[in-house]
This record gives sequence, C-alpha cells and structure tokens, in this order.
Amino acid sequence: MKQEIKGINCEVKNCIHHDMSNCCTAGSIKVGCTNATSTNETNCETFECCSDCNCN
Repeated sequence: MKQEIKGINCEVKNCIHHDMSNCCTAGSIKVGCTNATSTNETNCETFECCSDCNCN
C-alpha cells in the first residue's frame, strides 16, 4: 500500500496516485503554471492517468 501525502486532498479519481479516501499517494507533487494569478490557472503536474480511464 502506498503512503499518502499528509495534508494533500485529491479528488481526481482517474489519477494513479489517487486513493479511495481522496488522498494523494505520489512520493511528492509538482503544481505548475509559473505565472498563475488564480487557482484556475494551476494544475498538478504529477497527474498520471490510471490504466482503466479514458484520459486520451
């Protein structure tokens, strides 16, 4: 079982790092967009689509 990152809430259910309790299990995360001025302009660059989703 992967360890969750404490304090990181993730609701992206089609990411391989998402667990069923809305936690992130990636070893670390990177949040991108160097010139963001709002939350809508940020994104998790650690996201990886799980094998059973239709991300493509």
